[in-house]
Amino acid sequence: MIQFDSIEDLWDYLSRSPESTLEEPYAVKLDIDDTADLVELNRMLWGADQYVNLDLSGSTVTEIPNNAFLNMEVGCGNPYITSVTLPDSITRIGEQAFYECEKLTDITIPDSVTSIGIGAFSNCTSLESMTIPDGVTRIETETFHNCKRLKSISIGDSVASIGRVAFWGCENLESIALPDSITSIGERAFEYCTSLTSVTFLGTIDSGGLDDSAFYSLGDLRDKYLENGSGTYTRERGSNDWNNRNLYSL
Repeated sequence: MIQFDSIEDLWDYLSRSPESTLEEPYAVKLDIDDTADLVELNRMLWGADQYVNLDLSGSTVTEIPNNAFLNMEVGCGNPYITSVTLPDSITRIGEQAFYECEKLTDITIPDSVTSIGIGAFSNCTSLESMTIPDGVTRIETETFHNCKRLKSISIGDSVASIGRVAFWGCENLESIALPDSITSIGERAFEYCTSLTSVTFLGTIDSGGLDDSAFYSLGDLRDKYLENGSGTYTRERGSNDWNNRNLYSL
């Protein structure tokens, strides 16, 4: 990994370097002290046309602003970022901050984060795993919408609600544990999570908090849960019939 003192130094290096590949991106470390510099960094990475693993762990910014890595002119996310390490100073990840960063496979979110905005990782189609810190209280609308390769996710113990279509189209997500802090799950939150074969409910969500379409396309999961309560529900992939043989009392 190479440490750079400024965006200009990073630009100079990338513009003079051989073309990178997805298999061998450049590993770069850059300390950012102003959120405006994140917008400039995004512009620079578009211009450099090089894949990068981006380490921002030494930065002091407190937020990743709305649309930080979105190219507003063409309406899509940065296609060159393959991984990101965020600093412990971050408390907020803004709306659509990493929207459609289609080559992003991994992002390290520090425990300091308490807010993740609407659509923050929507259409990050290469993202494979995610850990949501305990300080986050809500998974917003479209947060992981269409993250097709998302296979595993760990949800922090403070999350109280999951918004509309939050995990829509996460077709490789195989299992999920919903903490007992959750009291509501919104419209079509898990629609088209076609690989989902294990769902653990660690608490109680009443029928008013569990939208009728929350598990749309996932058979009788909602009905079985409302009938039987907390526990682990499993099915064979593609089946509409969920069983609750692993139910346990909290």
